[in-house]
This record gives sequence, C-alpha cells and structure tokens, in this order.
Amino acid sequence: PDAQVYPDGAQIELTSHYHLVSLAYLDLGVQLLRAGQVAVPGPLQDAVPRMWDYVAGILRPDGSLPPNNDSDECQVAPLLRQAAAQYDRPDWLQSIDGAAGSRFFPWAGQQVSRSVAPGLDHYGFFDVGPLGLSGHQHRDRLHLGIQAHGRDLLVDGGRYWYKWDTLRQYFLGTASHNCILVNACGQADDGWEVTDHPFAGAQTCTDEYDYCVGSFDGPWLGQLGRCRHTRAVCYLKNQGWLVVDRIASDRPRPLWPLWHFHPDCQVLAEGDAVFSDDPDVGNIAIQPLGSMAWDLVCERGERDPHGG
Repeated sequence: PDAQVYPDGAQIELTSHYHLVSLAYLDLGVQLLRAGQVAVPGPLQDAVPRMWDYVAGILRPDGSLPPNNDSDECQVAPLLRQAAAQYDRPDWLQSIDGAAGSRFFPWAGQQVSRSVAPGLDHYGFFDVGPLGLSGHQHRDRLHLGIQAHGRDLLVDGGRYWYKWDTLRQYFLGTASHNCILVNACGQADDGWEVTDHPFAGAQTCTDEYDYCVGSFDGPWLGQLGRCRHTRAVCYLKNQGWLVVDRIASDRPRPLWPLWHFHPDCQVLAEGDAVFSDDPDVGNIAIQPLGSMAWDLVCERGERDPHGG
C-alpha cells in the first residue's frame, strides 16, 4: 500500500474513479484477513482508512467525487456512510451532511474549498499537483472546478471514453479543462507523474478564505522557448473565487483562457462577463478584471473540438 497510496490518502493515479477501485480491493483484503483471523499488516491497516479519509475530504456536496483525470461521476455517499460506521469515523459524515471544512492534500496537490454558510454548498477543486500515474492522467495542471447549490457550474470533462479519436484527444488535453492555452496550444507532458515530497508552495485554509498558488513551467505543445503559467486561487468564504493568472514568457504569445460551463447551464455574455442564467438554481458569473481587452467567444456543441 505504501507504493500505491500517498501519506495524505490519495492513490497515486490521482484519478478519483480508480482511487475507489483500488480502495475497494484493499478494503476487501482487510475484511478477508479479519474474517480468517489473520493479522492485518500494519501498512494495509493504515492505508485503507487514510484512503477513505481522502474520499471524505474531496467529496462534493452532491455526494459524488470530482471527475479528475480518467474519472466518471459516481455517487459514493452511501459507501462513505458504510465506511464511517465500519471504521468508527463519524467525522467523515460531515462531508455528506454539508458540515465539512476546506482541506488541502499536500501530496496530491489538491485544494478543496467549501462554504461555511448553510445552503450555499460552494465547492471548489483546484489542482496544483503531479499528473498521476498509469496512463490515466490529463494535461490539466491548475484546473479549477466549481459547484454551488449542489449544481455543477465550471467542470472537468472527465474520462468520456477510451476510444482513440478526436474527442478522446480533446478530453486528455488542456483544452477540455479550465486552464489557459498558449498560442492555442496546451500543456505537454512535463514528466511529473508522481512525487516524493509534499507540496511546498503557498497555500492556506482559514475561516475567512482559502488560498493556493501553483504553476506549470512547460513545455507547451508545439511551442519553442520558455513560458510559465502561474495561477493563484483565493476562495472568499461564502462569496466566490478570485483567480489571478500570470504568464511569464520569453516572447509575445496569444493566450486563450478557457472556462467550461456544465452543459445544463444557459450561458449568456454581457460585455467581458460571461454568466449562467438559470432560474431557481445555482449560477456563476465570470468577470475579468483589469484593463486588458478580450475577444470573447462562446462555443456550445462543438463536434470537432481543438485537442489542446
């Protein structure tokens, strides 16, 4: 288990769907050993509740896990309830009941932000960590996903399917995530799939705000020279997210900041702002700050998306 599970409980593939697969087999192993009155090895006995604690930490208000990397959405709240009873961890139920706080997982490099006021169900998932192992990784460092009122607003496309075609390349690439393309090109593989140390950058979770900053140093697909993207995300409790992006480049390059609304959202544009406008549900507005002029494009139902 030590080779498969980080100290913060995340399975090294950093794919929530496969985290559950690994956890199911390890948990079953513990139960079989106990049923056979065989001593459970210490590392295994420690790893399983750590993995459940990670599930509780990243659980979304709707009872699902974030569809990061090659993940599908799945309802896991009932499984977590069973695990909480099995391991006598009533604190895990706080994630189901909407009472959990924000958390940062230093080995996975993932910050989960949550509102504290009842009924808001603000949830943010910000990824500054390694790509993950076993070919399930997407090129999506610095992606930010957001839910509110139990509704998906800014989303990660997840796995989609494994058939190798244009859509599969799109979902693997930066273009299907809430990241930035450089000269219409996405992140290339920088070789950082696993880590041997926890995140050492700036991050904090307080009663008033959550803050984290990470970066992608390149390379970028099809791009020469040096270009670094640094993103700082600050969640102001019960209010919203402030995102600051900085590009340090050795030459001028056009930038394509991308924000993916959930397909159920009715998306409107007004000036530089883009927002969802659906009655009686959670909505979100994206408002650029500063004096920079933007060429705003809203696309929906693209059948041949850019791979990024």
